[in-house]
Amino acid sequence: MAKFKHVHFGIRPARPADTEALANLHVAVWQSAYRGILPDAYLDALTSSQRLPFWQEILHQPEPGRLTLVLQAEDGSLGGFLSAGPPRDLPPGGAALYRSELYAINILPGLHGRGHGRRLLLHAANWMAEQHLTPFYLWLLADNTKARDFYEMLGASLAAKRSVSLAGTRLTELAYHFLDPADIARRALKAAGRRL
Repeated sequence: MAKFKHVHFGIRPARPADTEALANLHVAVWQSAYRGILPDAYLDALTSSQRLPFWQEILHQPEPGRLTLVLQAEDGSLGGFLSAGPPRDLPPGGAALYRSELYAINILPGLHGRGHGRRLLLHAANWMAEQHLTPFYLWLLADNTKARDFYEMLGASLAAKRSVSLAGTRLTELAYHFLDPADIARRALKAAGRRL
């Protein structure tokens, strides 16, 4: 999106006033990121009103250990978010290892390749380390190759895989983990001059 070309984005914790904007953003990112992976009919039917209750619960009644960060432009609009918190779907054998789960990093397609995902992940990893909530892991669809490349570039390694059904489609889901948060910062510095 050309309108974002020279816009500066900051990172801050999400707040209840962001509920509607995050619901809209969530749908827009899914409709772009999962096109060609999930059925078009399913993606086209997604609405922000469906996501509102989800974000209302997260932002108005946050659970302990939950982190939600937003990427905010100078004009107040949101370009992305990160969500993390207590483990909710542990990989096999992970109960004794993992302290938190990275639920999602979602960024509008017009903002890809500018280091925003890297910055969000660094903020989250630092916060998790300060809260003694590392190591952490995440799940992603195997067909989401851009996401896989991003996390692998920053040091994530494959921990598990499983078969899941989503929108009537059988897919493979992969668990990646970050065992050393400090490694993210080291790799992020190396990647700073490259497109993510």
